[in-house]
Amino acid sequence: MVLLDSSLTEDPVNLENFKFLNSNDYPYCLVGYEIKNQYDERRLSIPSSHKPLNIAHFEPTNKFALRFFRGSQIRPKARFASLIKQLEDLNLTLQENISPLYYSELLSDYGLNCDGSLYRLGKGVYPINCKCLNDFSLHSYDLASLYSGDHTSEIMPFQRIAPMNIFVLSNKSINNLTLEQLVSQYLEKQS
Repeated sequence: MVLLDSSLTEDPVNLENFKFLNSNDYPYCLVGYEIKNQYDERRLSIPSSHKPLNIAHFEPTNKFALRFFRGSQIRPKARFASLIKQLEDLNLTLQENISPLYYSELLSDYGLNCDGSLYRLGKGVYPINCKCLNDFSLHSYDLASLYSGDHTSEIMPFQRIAPMNIFVLSNKSINNLTLEQLVSQYLEKQS
């Protein structure tokens, strides 16, 4: 067993391991983890049988707010199309922050919740409790199988523990820049 060095929490994720979605891929729904640093990047995995992706996502704000996710794409049931539209419309509000109470009530109207994941809420990033996965997803999942990551078996078990969430990612924005322009500008600033 390998004990990961906790100082990896200070190291940023490796951008080369993440891909940007195309504008036409949004809204994008996945079940998985938000990756905040090298520690998360090394310890959290999704079994290859679930076709995991590493996604770099810009929050649709006028800042270069980039967030990273590792997960498996899911297709929501048709009854959630109006919820996803409402979530995308939240990106267009002028308020910088989304009311957690409003968001919780919106999910509740659809029989969903964000218990334990509300702190991940932000414009363009809408978390839903993973326990709602089989209600939300078109396909049925065995939650235990999602937690049996391929490469993490060598990492100490207590370091592999992290809650998985459903994330609805949206790039709908009041900005005039396209996602591709944002990515290009961001990469220019990094070099």
